[in-house]
Amino acid sequence: MTRQQDYQRRLDKSRAENDDLALVVRSQGDKNDRLNLLMRTQGVENDRLSLLLGDRDKEISAYKLLLSKLREGNEEEAIRVLAMMRSGYSMEQMSSSAENSVGVASSGIAPPDIDHPDHASISQGLADVSPEQQPSSNNSPRNVSTTGYVRSMTYSHADRSPF
Repeated sequence: MTRQQDYQRRLDKSRAENDDLALVVRSQGDKNDRLNLLMRTQGVENDRLSLLLGDRDKEISAYKLLLSKLREGNEEEAIRVLAMMRSGYSMEQMSSSAENSVGVASSGIAPPDIDHPDHASISQGLADVSPEQQPSSNNSPRNVSTTGYVRSMTYSHADRSPF
């Protein structure tokens, strides 16, 4: 075998090894891409979980505020907090209006009408709401009249969270 042939053989062998290495590098790149996708997907799932946990924390805080008003014997404030929870107000709005009854009127949130027939059903745990008072669609459970009192506090299973 001549020197030229030996050199050509080693060159071909080196090129084949480089091709093999290039395949390995590409394969590793594909694996990295898949891992990056998985990590992004996991990040999105973590973000969703954080949102759900945040919503649960808000809901728990709202119920704690409601319970504190009931323990204090302040039924009118408890009814206001419950109505605000069901209307989707933030925890800050509820706690500020619960601490200050004037805050309810000044913030544009009308207090519930104590003489309205729904007041009794709200204070009894939202029992016996008549069918004509129930919301017409599951997407709009917050049925508040223009006079300021809450007409219906009935919710579907799809709308468990007040936030």
